[in-house]
Order: sequence, then C-alpha cells, then structure tokens
Amino acid sequence: MSVWVDPGILQYRTPADKLFDLLTAVSHRGQKRSWEVRVTAQFRSTVPYRVCMLRKSGAAVRLAHRGIRRESFGKGRTLAPQI
Repeated sequence: MSVWVDPGILQYRTPADKLFDLLTAVSHRGQKRSWEVRVTAQFRSTVPYRVCMLRKSGAAVRLAHRGIRRESFGKGRTLAPQI
C-alpha cells in the first residue's frame, strides 16, 4: 500500500529517537531508499512504520507540475507555492 503523507503533520523518529527529516533523506533524483521509523501522531501515540521513498527524476517532476497546472486551469483555480 502506498500513502501520500504531509511531512509537516507527522513527526518521524529513528529507532534511536532522533528526528528523521524526510525531505533531506533522499538527495539524488531517481534514488530510492527505505527506513524503519516511528511516527508520532497528533495524540502523541507512537507507531512503528517503514518509510519507502523514491525521488522523482526532473522529467517526472515537470510532468507532474504540468498536470497540476492543467487541472487547476480547468477548475478555475490559482496555484500558490507550497510553504
């Protein structure tokens, strides 16, 4: 099962209880890795979890951006940069 997550909502920690940063974990395009982490949810319950990541290539990112722009134009929405 694949799940899309917002890195700003959940807190990821290594088994050694250090903060795990998803955005810096995979640095090269096309790179794929996995890690054992613990996820802390909003009620401070901790769940063991396995994170698998694949960083998209530049072409895949451009294609995804094109689809987002096309969808927003079709629905009459204005795009804003992510914070």
